[in-house]
Amino acid sequence: MLGLLILGLIDIIAGIFLILNVSAGVAFTLGIIMALKGLWSIIASAAAGFYFEFPGIFDFIGGIFLFLVSQGVFFEFFLYIGLLLLLKGIYSLIISMISH
Repeated sequence: MLGLLILGLIDIIAGIFLILNVSAGVAFTLGIIMALKGLWSIIASAAAGFYFEFPGIFDFIGGIFLFLVSQGVFFEFFLYIGLLLLLKGIYSLIISMISH
């Protein structure tokens, strides 16, 4: 479950970056990672016949928003996606610690 732990930590970091409006250079890289992670999740779920993959959609949107934040663009509603990513990351951490 190390993979789930790492993905949860990435979600938490991305959520904090969006909530705090961190426009450091690492926000660009994290935005690309989140967008690719979201696309991978959406495509894998669609291939399995599950077309309503909201966590993947949140990852993709969070990645786009992180890219915008790294370019100096910030809107108040970015906070909500950041909060969703933070909660999703905390949930992933808890599940990775409980699972064997």
